[in-house]
Amino acid sequence: MRSGTSVGANLEEAQGGQSRADFLAKVFISLKEARETLYWLKLLPAADLIPEEYLKDITRESNELI
Repeated sequence: MRSGTSVGANLEEAQGGQSRADFLAKVFISLKEARETLYWLKLLPAADLIPEEYLKDITRESNELI
């Protein structure tokens, strides 16, 4: 939950970036958080916590965002 919501929070922060470099740094942080979120989504079925078919749509969407 934390890494998934961090993506949007960092992109929102990027919009108020003080410079182009600041903007890009926050966008790349968002990308890293999106990749981390995908990692956690992959772990859920591997740990038998959630069936894989329940995560297909959100996993596909995560891949598209990345």
